[in-house]
Amino acid sequence: CGNDFQCESGRCVKQLLCNGDNDCGDYSDETCDEEEPKPPCRNIDVEPSELVRTSGDGINILGMKTRRNVFDNDYYNGLCDRIRDTKSYVRKPWNVAAFVYQTRADKSFSTETYFQMRTRGPVLTSTFLEDIKSLPTQYEKGEYYSLLEMYGTHYTVSGTLGGKYELVYVLDSATMKSLEITSSDVEDCLNYKAGLNVTGGGVNVNPNLKGQKCKKGGFETETNPQGNSKPVVENIISFVDGGSIEFLTTLKEKLNSKNPQVDVRDYVEWASSLQDNPVVIKPKLSPISTLVPTDIKDAYIKRTNLERAIDDYINENHVCKCQPCQNGGTVIVIDGECI
Repeated sequence: CGNDFQCESGRCVKQLLCNGDNDCGDYSDETCDEEEPKPPCRNIDVEPSELVRTSGDGINILGMKTRRNVFDNDYYNGLCDRIRDTKSYVRKPWNVAAFVYQTRADKSFSTETYFQMRTRGPVLTSTFLEDIKSLPTQYEKGEYYSLLEMYGTHYTVSGTLGGKYELVYVLDSATMKSLEITSSDVEDCLNYKAGLNVTGGGVNVNPNLKGQKCKKGGFETETNPQGNSKPVVENIISFVDGGSIEFLTTLKEKLNSKNPQVDVRDYVEWASSLQDNPVVIKPKLSPISTLVPTDIKDAYIKRTNLERAIDDYINENHVCKCQPCQNGGTVIVIDGECI
């Protein structure tokens, strides 16, 4: 550690401070004897933020699914680096170089959250470091693949935190043709900005959008409860990233019911849950191999092996190697085989 202090965990820190922070990763720096801890933020009320703590999450580049975070975002290096979030403050971990809340007030009022990870001297979790140290120096594909499955092939260097909420409506083209309804007509009747209720058998729209074509298409369950004509919307398929498990479960149950329905209230509930359950939606990625510390034993060999494992993993599991599916089907790869 040079002139720095070495914790019992092996981590090097600038100072051993009894301040309530787990700087050593094992609380060995919090042996305060009879002294009261002196918090870095003193008497300022600083809220913990799950948004900030998820910065730098691991990503499996095949499918872009989130994996474990290799950064110790509970490490603050004894600093009280605060970020203002509306009327409150959150504390920025040492690993996060920049974290910005940006509010836009144009046609639609919105907020976005950007982050940038520290590229030099990041503090990694003890679990990730132990897993790297336990890797064999010989290239054993299974061992290296296990680490990639756990932490991802890449990690997020920077990005936007939030979520994605997309609904795909399956339309009956034959019914649309017979009723002389166009895609533009369907969009008008499904206009979410009007605050409406969408169902698999019909849609309740705002009064100013109601028209003859919406009635013919079975979009107005209030004025056409019997459903005299076949509805244009056959089914609703959701693609949702982020949000609470409770919301995702509720949404799945609604869409799997006999009469699938989703309304604007579901969207509002989902959006409100993103504060504690965000995902990275606009990531800039870097291979996980670049985070292998240079000061561990056989670092160069393990980094080289990990780079090779990432290439092999992507080549074996990428859908590009598969033949196109018939009848417009979607190709997937399971255990290296095209399905």
